[in-house]
Amino acid sequence: MSRAEKLIEETHNLTSVWMNFNSIRKKHIRKQKLYIYCFYEGIDDSKYFNHRLESLGLNGLYHFECKGKLNVLAMREIILEKNNSQQYKISSLFFIDKDYDEIINNDKYISWKNEKDIYVTPCYSIENCFSTKKVFKRILQSEFNLKETDILYKKLLKLFIQRQKEFHDIILEVNTWIATYKYFYDKKEISEKINYQDLNLKKIINFSFNSISKKLDIDNFFNSKIGNLPEKFLEKKEELKTKLKNNTNCNLRGKFEIDFLYLFINEINNDTNDYKKLSFHIQQKNLISNLSQYAITPKYLKKYIKKAIHI
Repeated sequence: MSRAEKLIEETHNLTSVWMNFNSIRKKHIRKQKLYIYCFYEGIDDSKYFNHRLESLGLNGLYHFECKGKLNVLAMREIILEKNNSQQYKISSLFFIDKDYDEIINNDKYISWKNEKDIYVTPCYSIENCFSTKKVFKRILQSEFNLKETDILYKKLLKLFIQRQKEFHDIILEVNTWIATYKYFYDKKEISEKINYQDLNLKKIINFSFNSISKKLDIDNFFNSKIGNLPEKFLEKKEELKTKLKNNTNCNLRGKFEIDFLYLFINEINNDTNDYKKLSFHIQQKNLISNLSQYAITPKYLKKYIKKAIHI
């Protein structure tokens, strides 16, 4: 059994991705059409990347959702093996989130970043490209129809900056716990499995235009989940906190960042006083597709495409 066959058999969720890809690839061969195959971690990635890749000159894109970073990397290993054995001759791109990998010095992070066909997001994930002051300015202008000289524009921008700073002060502690937990879990010094995907902002903070305050006792929450902490856990936690603070907009978990933006926009929509004439109703589940046109496009994406596809 080849390495590729073992990966398909052993990797969670990979079999269905592989079968779907192989079926599509065969159809394209029969039609004699050339495609560039993009492999993403999750369902929202294509909503952010596809039109950006097309605007950079890539045509004939076909994408696959792999349900996680490890599955993207496994698909890459399988396709490389097939290409090297001359079974395939296809163009393929692989997109993964940086997550906390750089912060916690994951040994594999540098090797992933140096591969010409792997795109590692420059921030935690694509969601971090939506939560900046620059993006909020675009939303104020395009969706709320406000000019930079308008009083409401200036007031909302000032509030956004103030509330985001308060938000980062609170959510930094959550990110520090998660990053430290991941560091020791990867080293097998913690055995408990924590599903922090369930940690949504409404459980963590009280949110309003006037202030943001902590709702969840963060230390108690994680202590109750982990149990006995490794000997150097608290020391490592302080070290990682310092690293995360260097660039909160970029280093903190993207899901929290974009959810903050949603809560702030929702607060504008629900206001019955100063902003009652302003309206931009969006659903939380459609945030990426609804706001993608305003999101930041990293300069590195263009360099990556040129390096990977030689356009």
